[in-house]
Amino acid sequence: MCLAATGFVTLVHAPANAFECPEGAVCTLEPGSSFTTTEPPPGATIIGEKPTGELGKSPGPGAGINASALAGMSQSEIAALLPQAMANVTADQIVMYAPQIMGRLSGEQIASLAPQVVGRLSGAQLAAIAPQAMAFLSGDQIASLAPSAMSKMSGDQIEQLAPSVMSRLSAAQVRSLRPSAVAMLSPEQVVGLATKAVSGLRPSQVAEMAPEALAEFSPAQIKALRASAVAALTEEQLAELTPAQLKMLDE
Repeated sequence: MCLAATGFVTLVHAPANAFECPEGAVCTLEPGSSFTTTEPPPGATIIGEKPTGELGKSPGPGAGINASALAGMSQSEIAALLPQAMANVTADQIVMYAPQIMGRLSGEQIASLAPQVVGRLSGAQLAAIAPQAMAFLSGDQIASLAPSAMSKMSGDQIEQLAPSVMSRLSAAQVRSLRPSAVAMLSPEQVVGLATKAVSGLRPSQVAEMAPEALAEFSPAQIKALRASAVAALTEEQLAELTPAQLKMLDE
């Protein structure tokens, strides 16, 4: 069966030397089938099972995997897609991915997406990504995220962001986060925030920050807080600050 419109091909019990995954297609091999190609043509991806050898060789340059093809795949088939296949996904294609598809992608697959592609993710798509996959986002990918999309991120997702990417967050992105998500920031994460990003914190967000996380702010970060945010500091948070940090609050 060949679904030309989607670029998705299913092969059942193909005899030896009888199958070649078409250029730009996604081909799935069901149990008992076989293929003889050592490398798929450019843009093609082979997924599924075969008696011996490796699953799906790395695809060459070519068009990415469209939403219709992914929608027809099972969880195991999507998991079998090589990250290199996802690297060819375009911005126009990613906007067509249903949130449930995004939830099936692994961290390695998410990491392979180009920053400009990640930048097109909607709030619903971003919120559907598994928390453990968020740890694979690079600094360039984080920087590309729209604040409107980040506003839908959960605390569990924020908690998984690598401390090394926190410096790429902008004030607008930080401002967009839910207070409950900001509450999940760890001390290791907050120290990486740029002072300009800290200035984006809203009073409701600051009030939710863990005292031990806020205590890791540098004097420069403390000084970057807006007056309205400073007014929202709780007694528990103030008790954790050093004299140098408290001095910044008075300036």
